[in-house]
Amino acid sequence: MAYIMPLPSEEIGRILNVEQKVGPRAACPNLPSDVEAVQRLIAIAAQSWASTHGFGLPYPTGNFDPLTGFYIYDFQHSQTSRKPGTVVDGCVSPAHGVSYGGGIWTIVGLNYIAREHDPNAWEEALSHFEENQPEMWSSGGRRGFASTRG
Repeated sequence: MAYIMPLPSEEIGRILNVEQKVGPRAACPNLPSDVEAVQRLIAIAAQSWASTHGFGLPYPTGNFDPLTGFYIYDFQHSQTSRKPGTVVDGCVSPAHGVSYGGGIWTIVGLNYIAREHDPNAWEEALSHFEENQPEMWSSGGRRGFASTRG
């Protein structure tokens, strides 16, 4: 289930994070709450780009669709000029901080841009989710962060 993750050392303070991967690959469970979180962030972050280029925006249905996949891939690709280590795989992975290696977590970047474009809409999007980490993390059930980046 998507959740609000604190980032106390960062200007943004918190992000809407996914619990499991979202994307077109078999390794992406696409939990409805996670997909909805990504769709809500995309709808805010890409609003002006979509309107000037004649593209639609994904609705927060919780179902992964080609339009959601397009925006994830496009966002990742756009980040490679500033963050060359960004993984471009079309998947949104759970963030474990702001960045990894030479890249930024896709979900973190979507939060930053959504908040920058429309802070009120970003706050409203976060209001649909709880402010705690998944139980498997807080209970110590997950010992490391050996996940695939994205």
